Amino acid sequence: IPPAPDRVLPGPLVAFTNALTYIEATWILLLACDMPALQADILQQWHQTLPQVAAEAIAYLPRHPKGWEPLCGFYRHRCLPDLQSYVVNGGKSFQKWLHHQRVQTIPQVPVEILVNCNTPADWEPYVIKANS
Repeated sequence: IPPAPDRVLPGPLVAFTNALTYIEATWILLLACDMPALQADILQQWHQTLPQVAAEAIAYLPRHPKGWEPLCGFYRHRCLPDLQSYVVNGGKSFQKWLHHQRVQTIPQVPVEILVNCNTPADWEPYVIKANS
């Protein structure tokens, strides 16, 4: 759905911040909707390792050469006050916010599962595979 031309949408960080105010769980799984190669069994493995995440870490995320994959991992609910402060002060970038946070890297994440599809051409191979 294309955004309304007269509206500027605040982005995923602001949306996540707003959503956190309604969630009471200790850990929250945040996933983008455009990652067709992500597999449920891998998410389950990550979930099972949450008890081993350092107590100081506010997030458990994959990392790639360009930075964190912020829309594919787990966040502790207690990140909310700092996140709200960041957003109130005009922050909108997950990467910039995470740069100042304690984040634990999810180890050995296959790069191919982190592919996100932003155009119909990006989706095409996955649609073909799903229909075959």
